[in-house]
Amino acid sequence: MSTNEDYEILKKVKVLEKLKLTKEDKTLMQLIKTQLEFEWRKYLIKTLDTILKKYQKK
Repeated sequence: MSTNEDYEILKKVKVLEKLKLTKEDKTLMQLIKTQLEFEWRKYLIKTLDTILKKYQKK
C-alpha cells in the first residue's frame, strides 16, 4: 500500500531521472525506487551481491 511519502519520493526521482546524472546518482535513483517495491529486500541483496563481486575479484 503506497503512502503520500511514497508518491513524493517517486515524483522527485522522476524529476531527477530527467537530468543528466552521474553513474553513481543513477544507481542511487534505482536503489531508491526499489525501496518503494513490495519486496524491496531482494533488490538490496542483488545490489550487495554486485558490490561484493566487484571487490572479491581484486
